[in-house]
Amino acid sequence: MILSLPTGCADNSSLLGTLAPVCPPNPSSSHLQPSIPMQRKISQVSPSQPPSESFVSRITSRVQSINDALPSELILLVFDLIYAERTDPPSFPYTKSEVVERQNRHALLDVMLVCKGWRELVETSPRYWAMINVLPLPNTFPITPGHDVAEHRRMMLEAQLRRSGSVPIQVNIDMDSVMKFSEIADLLEAEGRRWRIINLLASNRRTNDPTRLSRLAQLFTRPFPCLKSLHMGNVCLADDKGHSVAMVVQVDAPALHAVSCHSHLVLPLSNDCLRYLSVTRINLDKMQLHLDRSRLEFGQLVELRISRCNPGALLAAFSTPNLVKLIVDSKYSDYTPPESLNQYPNLKELQWDDMGPDPTFSMLLPRCPNLTRFADYIVGREDDVSLDEIDDPPSVLAAVTEALSEVGNERTLWPHLEEIL
Repeated sequence: MILSLPTGCADNSSLLGTLAPVCPPNPSSSHLQPSIPMQRKISQVSPSQPPSESFVSRITSRVQSINDALPSELILLVFDLIYAERTDPPSFPYTKSEVVERQNRHALLDVMLVCKGWRELVETSPRYWAMINVLPLPNTFPITPGHDVAEHRRMMLEAQLRRSGSVPIQVNIDMDSVMKFSEIADLLEAEGRRWRIINLLASNRRTNDPTRLSRLAQLFTRPFPCLKSLHMGNVCLADDKGHSVAMVVQVDAPALHAVSCHSHLVLPLSNDCLRYLSVTRINLDKMQLHLDRSRLEFGQLVELRISRCNPGALLAAFSTPNLVKLIVDSKYSDYTPPESLNQYPNLKELQWDDMGPDPTFSMLLPRCPNLTRFADYIVGREDDVSLDEIDDPPSVLAAVTEALSEVGNERTLWPHLEEIL
């Protein structure tokens, strides 16, 4: 179908109202040739003389608006495709800047500016208002007399939840700036069954009123049947005595697909759907885990990222038999290695930031027989590599030499290796 776009329209709505399907002509079709009476009518219209009003009205009466030609359900399906493409998270774990950018500009803003009909379709469809943000208010935000910032934020959250109807929601909370977290938690807790994505964004900023451990833990006590993705940032938590603490969260989310946690460990009660896990600054020894060993068995995990913590302790504690991709950015190489490591028969890609000889890295290499891709830095973060400080040869060379001495046969070590970055 080809849409004819007339020129000289006064506004977008008039442009949309004159969109009409036009079929391309086929010279071989005789019925498309103008009849003799029609030719006479056309010849009566002089190029120097504008068409009469009755002639124009007869022509335009046959032109349909696209809103009349297509049902609302079909237009919404097109909007769904646009919305899904523009709201697909650009990265995981999420960053505060990405969330703020999405809040400042709605994904379907351009669509809403086309015409009044499209704007009404978007504004009355809860699925396009499923992103719930609890973020800092702009400095220019008008505060109603008699209400403080926390009260305004609570009222805005209530309005967002009402507008989202009953569809699954994505919740983004800036934990560094939130005030009266208990009130915010009460509103969100009541909508827990609708959580699809939860992002607790934080940089461990110490506030006058740090989030209480007990209240945050209470927020995750209810089941989340449709939760797919959870990010726990570096939230500043305090116990009842005001001491900073790290917490272990066990979430009843059977559909949980991706978890990212910083300083606080998040574990699903069921690991059947978990495919992605990212851990940053996690110290298992200090957390004194009192968990069933099965809680650390991630049988379906495909990708594991370890940042700024002891990789050997985590690799020894986690059971990941189907792991395909492992990324380690520990920032140090002098961690105490584990007593033993499991085999990784399905590991295809390994990225290990080279910070010098690492005994855990040397232990891991021989246990990855089907490795196809290796990098001694984090792919995508090449700018972070300080070339001026590199004096020694890559640590992988010594690790490979050690691994070859163990297996005794060079051809049996990584026979499928295709790329070294």
